[in-house]
Amino acid sequence: MPNNQLAVIVKESGLAPAKAKTILTQFQNYFDIAADWETKAKSIKVINETQTAEMEMARTGRLFLSVFEQKKKEETTQDVEWPND
Repeated sequence: MPNNQLAVIVKESGLAPAKAKTILTQFQNYFDIAADWETKAKSIKVINETQTAEMEMARTGRLFLSVFEQKKKEETTQDVEWPND
C-alpha cells in the first residue's frame, strides 16, 4: 500500500489528528515492507519442480511476513500509547 493510500484511509477514518498521526507512525513501516515483498512475490514464477531457488525465496518471504506481522501485532497491543484528545 503506497504511503498516500494509508494516509487517505487514516484521514477518512475521522480519528482525532493525534491518534491519526500515531497510527501512521506505527504502521507505515509495515506497509512499506509489505509493498516491497509484494513486488518480489509477483516476480516469482514457479512453473516446475526444479525451481527450488524460487520456491525457497517465496517461502522465505511468507515466513518473514508472518513473523513480522506477529511482532507488529504484539508491539501494537503492548506499546501503543494513545494521546489524549
